[in-house]
Amino acid sequence: MRATQNSPADRRQLADLPAASRSRIANGALGIDLRTRTGRRWRDCYLELMAQTGGRHVQMVRSLASLIVQREKLDADLARGEPVDSDELLRLCGAISRLMARVGLVADDEPGEGPDVTAEVIARLGTTEAA
Repeated sequence: MRATQNSPADRRQLADLPAASRSRIANGALGIDLRTRTGRRWRDCYLELMAQTGGRHVQMVRSLASLIVQREKLDADLARGEPVDSDELLRLCGAISRLMARVGLVADDEPGEGPDVTAEVIARLGTTEAA
């Protein structure tokens, strides 16, 4: 039986290759200029997320850091009063939530679980009207 792609045997073969024979990403180069403001923010997010995950899920954490930086840019545009594609913002937020749950940074709640926000809002409105 042939080993599947990305099996431990395949990874050992990749590790045995000289650096000149591997891709830039396999050698640790991310293709990101970490001297720019965006690059530094990406690195900060990446390092923080890697620390929170214990160094696991490297590829997903890279994607998560990129999505977070994109979302923060849209948030800043929105705060400056610039037009923002709300669909793009919602897709980014959904992807970030799913990835965070996947790497174990947040609980993946089932629908109906968690606090009852509606009841809390009604309770607060009721106390405000009474005052």
